[in-house]
Amino acid sequence: LFKDEEDIASWPDQTAVAGKVYPGDIRYLDLNCDGVVNSYDMKPLGSTGIPEIVYGFGASASWKGFDVSLFFQGVGNISLNTYSSLTCGFIQNSIYRNNLLADVYGNYWTPDNPDAKYPRLSVNAGSNNNSVRSTFWQQDGSYLRLKNAEIGYSLPKRLVNKAGLQTVRFFVAGDNLLTFSKFKLWDPDQNDANGVFQYPINRTGTIGVNLVF
Repeated sequence: LFKDEEDIASWPDQTAVAGKVYPGDIRYLDLNCDGVVNSYDMKPLGSTGIPEIVYGFGASASWKGFDVSLFFQGVGNISLNTYSSLTCGFIQNSIYRNNLLADVYGNYWTPDNPDAKYPRLSVNAGSNNNSVRSTFWQQDGSYLRLKNAEIGYSLPKRLVNKAGLQTVRFFVAGDNLLTFSKFKLWDPDQNDANGVFQYPINRTGTIGVNLVF
């Protein structure tokens, strides 16, 4: 981020990106070294918003009446764009959509916080230098999730048969229990920031008993 006007003056001119540049704005690289930052300095970076790798694996085991079943699901080679009103300020056209993530609070640029995680807040969508799609807002959306897990215990046959039953099994099960990801702002399965306005994936748990007569 530009720390002050002197910092802006010492950098290649990037007004062609989105107009006037202010302290607290994102600075972009002059990749072709012509002294101006513009569309000729753009290039593909990262992966797409659709994962190139989708995978899953699981395992089941049993021992002396106990059984365990696990299933993991994940994606790889996917980039998320985190730019939105949730991270960049009050740029939506309706009040209820102009909330900020708690991660932004106290972490946006001010003259007293020049090394901030986020740029200055703004109400100018589109004409804002910080709205340009760039690696500043790009994050790795890869994740591995414990999608399903179940632990059970079956009572010995000699006991349940006396009660006129074939099987009595107690179990505890859960869905979406753990997610391992470098990305922490929201559930990476919701893709970009627009997905935050949707309902997140639920974590559920079940306790039960199976009776076979």
